[in-house]
Amino acid sequence: MAMAAMAAAEAATATATAAAAQTLKGHDDRVWHVAWSPCGKLLASCGADKSIRVWAKSPKAPGAAGGAAAASPAEDEWLCVATLEDTQSRTVRSCEFSPCGSYLAAASFDATVVIWQRGHREADDGSGAIEEWECVSVLEGHENEVKSVAWSADGSMIATCSRDKSIWIWEAPPATTPQARLPEEDIECECISVLTGHSQDVKHLRWHPTEPVLFTASYDDTIRVWAEQVDDWGCVEVLQGHTNTVWGLCLDSSGTRIASCSQDCSVRIWSRSDKGTWACDKVLDEIHERTIFSIDWSRDGSRIATGAGDDAIAVLEASSDVVGSDFSVTRKLLAAHDTDVNCVRWNPQDSHILASAGDDGFVKLFFLP
Repeated sequence: MAMAAMAAAEAATATATAAAAQTLKGHDDRVWHVAWSPCGKLLASCGADKSIRVWAKSPKAPGAAGGAAAASPAEDEWLCVATLEDTQSRTVRSCEFSPCGSYLAAASFDATVVIWQRGHREADDGSGAIEEWECVSVLEGHENEVKSVAWSADGSMIATCSRDKSIWIWEAPPATTPQARLPEEDIECECISVLTGHSQDVKHLRWHPTEPVLFTASYDDTIRVWAEQVDDWGCVEVLQGHTNTVWGLCLDSSGTRIASCSQDCSVRIWSRSDKGTWACDKVLDEIHERTIFSIDWSRDGSRIATGAGDDAIAVLEASSDVVGSDFSVTRKLLAAHDTDVNCVRWNPQDSHILASAGDDGFVKLFFLP
């Protein structure tokens, strides 16, 4: 009876929470990735239809400028304000906004990374500003599918990783504000370093939130930590523990903890010692029944979200603010998507808003009190 009651309570929680979701439709195939702008007002998504879509709250929505105050963010209507396409010939696997919010980098299975710059112009009917995006740079060099792209915290570098087992670090375009007139010439982004060491496909990467340190996750079951040394970048530590492909990782805002997820269906929490080395503190292996594809830590550090091949999203919270404290699932969104959940991302300005991408071709927004 206790087990049945627990299952019923979990199902009720999942159903009630999932009802507070918005589904953003527009992609014609599976959606691989979602990314928020630093201000949390734009959401980008990309997928197998070779396109990137940029979403924003409707100008007429209750919570948008000029509208009545919304009772809750769930009442806001999100619309596609730009579709970026015809630049990459295969699946767009990953996209990320720059820290200044004016650029969007997109990694594709065609082995390229495209940098889009954001602009705006006033609508002819005086209804307000219209989003404009221009392709300003194409990064070429990888020999195979590019799986992930990330901007360093200060916006000066871009990192990319690929099925070719390598990680490339590039100079990033100069920080700017959205332009009323976009540049007519391409921006050159030179390669700073090519990093090798993983023995298999490199799936995902993230930068440290305050330091020039890079973390990569691979099909070889490891996480590698990279930093600039005397004359080049190099691997400074290899984190081992997962028993299958590491699909994703994230860091808390302090940069002292890592959360990683894997095909072994576990989440591992790693902490950095006073000496700067990393060790696994916790292994959570009863969250999902199938591969965990994505993991993200909320900006305020209170929540971790996971998305998996069991079509569910889980929200984990720590029992206290103490490093190494136990995490537990406080909310489980069953059937969050009709098929695999490929990506989850918290809004950087509101840890109650979670975006997700799925194989069902949808982007979803969940509003979690």
